[in-house]
Amino acid sequence: MFVQPGERVMSTFDVSTRNGECLMHVSNRRVMLESVRLGCVMILGYDEMGSCVLQSSGRGGRGGRLALYHLNGHSATVSSRKAPEAVDAVNSALALYRASTAAASAPP
Repeated sequence: MFVQPGERVMSTFDVSTRNGECLMHVSNRRVMLESVRLGCVMILGYDEMGSCVLQSSGRGGRGGRLALYHLNGHSATVSSRKAPEAVDAVNSALALYRASTAAASAPP
């Protein structure tokens, strides 16, 4: 599943924790909630391993929580930005996103 940074998630997949607990079901730009409350989700960027960073609008449009999603087919596992193993990958993907955004907005 490849979605361009800045696009909202259009595909359908489940996001689950490492122990298999379903957190949310993303389908057709909507997030069907299981055990967390998230709004629309937008892809910010990818790290070198192909994992992507998603930003949720949060409940009622508030929040802006960042999380790293390891996509595998139509399933995904999520790591909190606070998790040690996710911090470097999140920062890396965000750096790539910011660099591509800056390059796109730079004058010719």
